[in-house]
Amino acid sequence: MGAAVVPAGSGETLVAEAASALELGVARLGHATRLADDPKLVAETARRGVAVEVNLTSNVRTGSVRSIEDHPARRLHDAGVPLSFNTDDRGLFGIDLTHEYEQAGRAGFPFAELATIATRAVDQLFLSEPDRAALRRSFEGAEARS
Repeated sequence: MGAAVVPAGSGETLVAEAASALELGVARLGHATRLADDPKLVAETARRGVAVEVNLTSNVRTGSVRSIEDHPARRLHDAGVPLSFNTDDRGLFGIDLTHEYEQAGRAGFPFAELATIATRAVDQLFLSEPDRAALRRSFEGAEARS
């Protein structure tokens, strides 16, 4: 499957959803707030390089997590799971990507680490390799200037 995203993870059935998604060979898991509850599944997600699309504000506002500070994104990142920070539903929540990166700072990610996460997230995009390489170069150039 490879180029699929499965929203696996805000509810009680996360372990079954995420495990099934990994078996199908997905490239990304959406939300996955309960993934950190299963260390074996976290390790397998990291081993396979399956990225988690993190939607901090959405996850708090929908009750998937209690607060930004309680969000499992930090634990997932520390375990080697690739992340990307996303807005989920900009229109519904009235937020933008800058807001989500500010929230990521509250979740325990320093600026330099966020820059690295953003650059690595380019590898998770469903683009051709030449397009990803060009975008990666532009991110790395911006990192070098800051």
